[in-house]
Amino acid sequence: MRMRIRAEKASDYPAIAEILKEAFGQKAEAELVERLRDTDSYLNDFALVAEEEQTGNLIGHILFTEARVVGAGGLSFRF
Repeated sequence: MRMRIRAEKASDYPAIAEILKEAFGQKAEAELVERLRDTDSYLNDFALVAEEEQTGNLIGHILFTEARVVGAGGLSFRF
């Protein structure tokens, strides 16, 4: 099986939710991804899907978000 990696699209969201529910056996992770998309931390360029090249069916998903680490004295790092 050959696959293609590409950026996620809004039309992919239902299939992504199903992939996550199947992978984790619950809907919590799919709900988390939905909530993350509505934050300033969501990095659209780093939300990717894997699709089966022949059928176009989605077979995987990965999402990266920006993170902030706050240390003692209010020292803050964003990455």
